[in-house]
Amino acid sequence: MQNWTIFLLVGILFLASCQNKVDSQKDEPIHAAELPVVEQYQQFDSSTVKNIDTYFKRHLRAGSFNGNVLLYNNGKLFKGCYGVSDYIKKIPLNDSNVFQLASGSKPITAIVIMQLIESGQLSLTDTITDILDTFPTPGITIEMLLSHRTGLGNYMYITDSMWVNQEIPMCNSNLLDSFIAKNPMPYYPGDYKFNYSNTNYFLLAAIAEKVTGKEFGALVQENIFDKVGMKNTQIYCDMDMRSITNLAIGSENRRWHISDYYLNGITGDKGVYSCTMDMLKLNFALQDGSILSYESVQEMYKPRSKFNYRNNSYGLGWRIIQKRENYPRIIYHLGWWRGYRSYFIRIPEEDIAIVLLSNLARGKFLSKDELIDLIR
Repeated sequence: MQNWTIFLLVGILFLASCQNKVDSQKDEPIHAAELPVVEQYQQFDSSTVKNIDTYFKRHLRAGSFNGNVLLYNNGKLFKGCYGVSDYIKKIPLNDSNVFQLASGSKPITAIVIMQLIESGQLSLTDTITDILDTFPTPGITIEMLLSHRTGLGNYMYITDSMWVNQEIPMCNSNLLDSFIAKNPMPYYPGDYKFNYSNTNYFLLAAIAEKVTGKEFGALVQENIFDKVGMKNTQIYCDMDMRSITNLAIGSENRRWHISDYYLNGITGDKGVYSCTMDMLKLNFALQDGSILSYESVQEMYKPRSKFNYRNNSYGLGWRIIQKRENYPRIIYHLGWWRGYRSYFIRIPEEDIAIVLLSNLARGKFLSKDELIDLIR
């Protein structure tokens, strides 16, 4: 009996020492791909929490936002759910809901391409025709695709006339065949100017498939989602979105849902479904070097086009707002597609990340500066 008493005392002391160690680390920023539970983060002060909550409740009432939010600054975290996941059944949102990232998927595609460059399977100077030899437009490089400097028009302008049965999803191989057959005239010569086009990122996905011999969704799952621990994230390319577990169903007007669409089968430019905490994990993985080297990440943040009148440029898979008075450089991407909006806003130098996932595509995007000011 005495031995059991000693063993119990030793166990209690060990657990106490572990707890003290956890407490002593709470003030340190967390930079790990495998994150601790949410409760181990610090909270913002009560005034900041109130301001954040007031801001999103105001936009919820105004009908300009419905979704899940996550705001992180140097170890402090705010999470909130505002609105419903199903507008017809009036089911409230919860932390486990997943949303279509729309063009917020593009940084993920860019990360996979940069991984292939690091492994020597691709280079920024490779051209599309080096990999897809039947592609009709020569001289377009991987770097031009990543930075939207190809001059290629948006594939969505040709698919309706090329895809007869729109009850069946079009996939990347179908679109590539259609694009080659149609051979639409580019808007500009390659590398002439910035011109945002979804075509660039579907082509990057097709190139990744050709180089690796793997389906794009499986490639991303293996090289990013599994490595980072994004357990609630997937690429979905069928026409039965509502089969996705914990899906927040998209809407344009809060009265009815957006139906599935044949172009949901195209990936690379869109197609990722995720939740706020998984996107925070991705943010940390970019910070700690677990999926890309520091040098590759910094290469992605370099602007490839002149900054416009709004101080915006585009790097490799990321939009960039240059440093302004009282504001650091902002690395971000937004998404907007058939009832969904996404915001992935980052200030890597200050350890700030903001993730907003909305199943309401209505009105203007919320101000990036206002969102940052809530926690900075």
